[in-house]
Amino acid sequence: MRKPIFRITMLVSAVVGLCCQALLAQSEPIKPTAIRAPDEPFAETAAQTLDTAPLNRVLHKHLHDGRINFKALQQDTAARKDLAAFVSAIGVMPESEPLASWINTYNALVVDAVLQCYPIGSVGDVPDFFSKIMYQVAGKQRSLDDIENGVMRPRFKDARIHMALNCGAVSCPNLPTIAFEQATLDDQLTALAVEVINDGHHVALKDGKLEISALFAWFEEDFVGEAGSIVGWVKRYATSENLKSLPDDIPLLEQPYDWNLGASHVEDAH
Repeated sequence: MRKPIFRITMLVSAVVGLCCQALLAQSEPIKPTAIRAPDEPFAETAAQTLDTAPLNRVLHKHLHDGRINFKALQQDTAARKDLAAFVSAIGVMPESEPLASWINTYNALVVDAVLQCYPIGSVGDVPDFFSKIMYQVAGKQRSLDDIENGVMRPRFKDARIHMALNCGAVSCPNLPTIAFEQATLDDQLTALAVEVINDGHHVALKDGKLEISALFAWFEEDFVGEAGSIVGWVKRYATSENLKSLPDDIPLLEQPYDWNLGASHVEDAH
C-alpha cells in the first residue's frame, strides 16, 4: 500500500531538522552554479496545478520587506501547517508544472530548510545546504541545486529566474509579497529584474566601474546568452540614464556576497 505523501514529507522534514542540528558549523557558504544536462527529456510544460494558497498565507503573515520573520513563523502553528502542506503538495506535483511552480518550490523549500535549522546565522552554517538537503519534488528526491541547476535553468532558459530566487542570504533578491502565478509570470519576472537592477544594492556605479552582485558572475552564461554580456543585460532593465548609457566595455567589479541570514525582525502585524 502506498504511504501518504504528507507523512513522507513530514518524515523528510524531521530528518532535515535532525541533520541540521548535527551539521551546524562554521563553513564557507557555497552555492552550486554549474548547469546540468537532464538525464532524460523534460516533460512538456502544462498548466499550473500547484495551489499557491498555503504559501501565500505564510507570506502574508510573516514576510516583511522581502524577508521572512523565521522566529515568528517558528512559533506560528497554523503557518507551519500551511508551509508543511505546500511542501507536501510539491512532492506530488506533476513534473510538467510550469516555471512559476518551480520558482515557488525553490523559495518555499529554502524557507522550510531554514526553519528546520533555526536559529542559525547563515545558510552557510549548514554544510552543503544547497546540495545535500533533500526533498520529495515532483515524485523525485531533489536538492535545491537539483531544482535550480538541473531543472529550471536548462529547461526554461530565462535569466530573470535569478531575480526571483531567494537563497536565504542578505544579498539574495527579495521574496515577492505573493507567490508566482504562471498567468502573470512574465510581468512578475520583468518587474523583479527592474527592481534588482535599479535598487542600488545589486548594481552600482563606482569610480568608473560597475559593481555587480556575485549572482551575475556566478550565472554569467545565462545573462550573456540573453543579452550578449552582463552589461547588456543590466542596460535592458535599467531605468536611470547612467545605467542605460553604460559603455559596453566598462570594467566590472564583483561585490562581496553577504551570506548572513536574510531574516526579518519586524513584528508581525497581520
